[in-house]
Amino acid sequence: MPFLKLQRVKSEFDANILLQGGIRFALSYKGNERVFGLDGLTLVFTAPATTITFADATGAGLLIKDITDQIDSDSSQALRAFVRDNVLYVVQPVPSAAVVLNLAAPSTAAPKFGLKTTGTLAGTKYNPPDGVAPRLVSFADTGVMDSFTLITEEA
Repeated sequence: MPFLKLQRVKSEFDANILLQGGIRFALSYKGNERVFGLDGLTLVFTAPATTITFADATGAGLLIKDITDQIDSDSSQALRAFVRDNVLYVVQPVPSAAVVLNLAAPSTAAPKFGLKTTGTLAGTKYNPPDGVAPRLVSFADTGVMDSFTLITEEA
């Protein structure tokens, strides 16, 4: 049975990521921070179906920019990774469905990003207000700086 869900976001950017089915990684990164031990580890996405295998042959660690570049190139541009407010996001450049990351054994890099190792990390692709659930019902500025409210109908 469909139900309404109230969601608060910080910006229009965050609302776009949420509504278009993107995923947000758990950890916060600084621009010059390195993630060590990623060489040969994978992130396995089931939607769109693609596997990212990280390469860090020198063992010097990967900057967050290196990580986003590898996600973009390894997915043949089926995914787009970027950092905003020190957080890693992954979306589809042309969002046709939600991004789904399999966190189980195939995604050996998941713990390096602060993610659990079971289940999935999945976005939800929302339909327009006149569509079927899941759909956007309302989007409003809360009147407080950097704060917006979305009401969605969930399936």
